[in-house]
Amino acid sequence: MGLYNLGLQIANVKGEPNRYGLLTASRGALALIFAVCFVRLGFGGIGAVFASALASIASVTFFGTRYQGNRRHTNSNLRRQIIAYGLPLTLSYLAIMVVDMSDRFMIAGWMGASSVSGYAAAYDLTQQTIGATLNVFFLVCYPRITVEWEAGGALRARQAMIPLSKAMLLVAPLLAGLFVGLATNITQLVLGSAVQPEAAQVMPWIAVAIAIASIKVYYLDVALQLAKGTRLQLGITVIMAVLNVVLNVILIPRLGVVGAAISTTAAFSSGAILSWWFGRRWGVFPDRKRDAMNMTLVFAAVVFSIYWVSTDSHAGIVGTLLRIFAGLTGYVAAIVITNHAEIRAGFWRKLKSNLINIK
Repeated sequence: MGLYNLGLQIANVKGEPNRYGLLTASRGALALIFAVCFVRLGFGGIGAVFASALASIASVTFFGTRYQGNRRHTNSNLRRQIIAYGLPLTLSYLAIMVVDMSDRFMIAGWMGASSVSGYAAAYDLTQQTIGATLNVFFLVCYPRITVEWEAGGALRARQAMIPLSKAMLLVAPLLAGLFVGLATNITQLVLGSAVQPEAAQVMPWIAVAIAIASIKVYYLDVALQLAKGTRLQLGITVIMAVLNVVLNVILIPRLGVVGAAISTTAAFSSGAILSWWFGRRWGVFPDRKRDAMNMTLVFAAVVFSIYWVSTDSHAGIVGTLLRIFAGLTGYVAAIVITNHAEIRAGFWRKLKSNLINIK
């Protein structure tokens, strides 16, 4: 994974989106093909893990760019700056692992190892869908944001943040709403029967948690990274990790896997609030005072529209597609009515401009 992620970062820095797409698509396809083959050959879970590693190596080998690492950089001052910036960031990732993984060990300790499977399946499926999608917007926008920050400070960085802001505002509530409303359908279509009940039970909470975490990491934390406030980012992440462990100790014995999902949601929510509170001092966030309320309304519209279509009478692929259509209908109606991310105002401006050009 380290080799694969390095390949992604090099492609991103060099401005090669086609190569980036080939890396991600080929790894996903090869991992699935290799995993099926190894599992069918009798290697079980070990074969699936090996397949993931093999897919990463193959993807980088065939589609990665050659790393130009033959020059040594002898600037000791720059090296110290990189360490001072990067070490807290690395520790932040380790603290995030506590939030991601501690609940699984606690579930296994209190409820048995078998209880972890449904929770882990729901968590990983949601994370690899919502998190990966929102990460794409971050990777596309972040290089330009950093360039504008270095060139013109907060004002130019704030302008560069607008596309990322709109992407997060529009996509996060849609994806979270679909996973919440379609939790039962998704587990029935994707996961095995042994894990479906527990996975469907926790998926709504996990979907909200991952959406909030993605907004924090891929949008709110950008201000801290631009201002080199990685120590502050580390402090926020440690608070999240501690809160998550404490809530797990309290809630898992009482609520089981749902308690772990609630703990994760609370931890990521607190981290997002802290990142916004401390990050706003640098003035790089676009001025969108009604964003949180509009996102909540859009999310609620998607979920309500899906639940409006009966689950029992619309099972299977056809029923799932019907409920997806209902959710998308509610989503479009909500963003137009609330003018979420200025979508309605932008539409009228564009329409007016086109009419003027025609005349």
